[in-house]
Amino acid sequence: MYMSAEVITTLGSMLGMLMTVVGGFAWMIQRTDRLRDDMHAQFAKVDAQFAKTHERIDRVRSEIQAELAEVKAEVTAVKIAVARLEGPHPRLIVDSR
Repeated sequence: MYMSAEVITTLGSMLGMLMTVVGGFAWMIQRTDRLRDDMHAQFAKVDAQFAKTHERIDRVRSEIQAELAEVKAEVTAVKIAVARLEGPHPRLIVDSR
């Protein structure tokens, strides 16, 4: 079978372009995978920082709740003491007999 130089050149060029496109896609996929892995590593670091922050917030929240319970108990004791100092309320109806 006879093939002219133009046909051989065209087939060679098409094969070269096909290899270039496939190689370019392979390179792009590898680069995207590396970028994705880097992003996952960065997100893991950020998640660890968020976990530490949540632990601190929970610790502070528990301390505040304990202090509020103490303040509430003290306020109740003050209310009782003030009520004892004031004595009973005067009656509205006075017997004048």
